Amino acid sequence: RKPVGWWGKKSSESDGCSKENGAIDCAPAAPPVLLISAKTGFGLEELWQTISKYREFTNSSGNVIEKRKKQNRYWMWKYLRER
Repeated sequence: RKPVGWWGKKSSESDGCSKENGAIDCAPAAPPVLLISAKTGFGLEELWQTISKYREFTNSSGNVIEKRKKQNRYWMWKYLRER
């Protein structure tokens, strides 16, 4: 699941967003839709920039670390139940 708002600005509070602990939690407008051609190479640079932006956001926000912690916990308990 993609983190909320990584691809653009969040909606304002007047759009039904909730403000909790100083952070505004809003649904993002829409994820990017890119036109890409592997044959001609059209759009590949923009795709790579979008991927880099997403990775930068997830790393800086701590989403990746939190996701990996949950994933490791799940795998550990799954392994222990199978034994």
